Amino acid sequence: MIRRTIAAVGAAGALVLTPAIAFADTYPPVSEALMCEDLELAPGESATCYVYGPDGALAEVTFSHPTGTPTAEYVAGSTTVSGPITGTDAEFLVTAPNELGTISVTATVDGQATNAVAIAVVADGDSLPRTGFENAGLAIGAGALLVGGAAAVAFAARRRRNA
Repeated sequence: MIRRTIAAVGAAGALVLTPAIAFADTYPPVSEALMCEDLELAPGESATCYVYGPDGALAEVTFSHPTGTPTAEYVAGSTTVSGPITGTDAEFLVTAPNELGTISVTATVDGQATNAVAIAVVADGDSLPRTGFENAGLAIGAGALLVGGAAAVAFAARRRRNA
């Protein structure tokens, strides 16, 4: 019985310590990527988008809105701007048009496409703050493990009583 307990504790410890990369002091360098500070803007609000890549590379960003009228130099239907990556990133400012909708943001680094980002243009007060738990699958999995563990304990207790 003691051997099984020690083996179970050892297996649980191995599972807990397996994601060693999460505990690393340094992470691998970021390859080409696009990130925007805010993914929800009111008309006229601005957000900064960052394109990550190697120092000196040319970053090109395309902002497009299906019905947008120009309220800034970067959003007028579809506009492409470019600039060099200095250090690890290049910054681009986008200002939401007065029309509601979605601004599609795409980027390339030296001609290689990166990920795309969508920025929602919503009226003031139309959105709720993002709070709460969004991983229902994780909660269901945790509940299943809890029920399975309780069943295993009950089964073991019954087996001990009958032995």
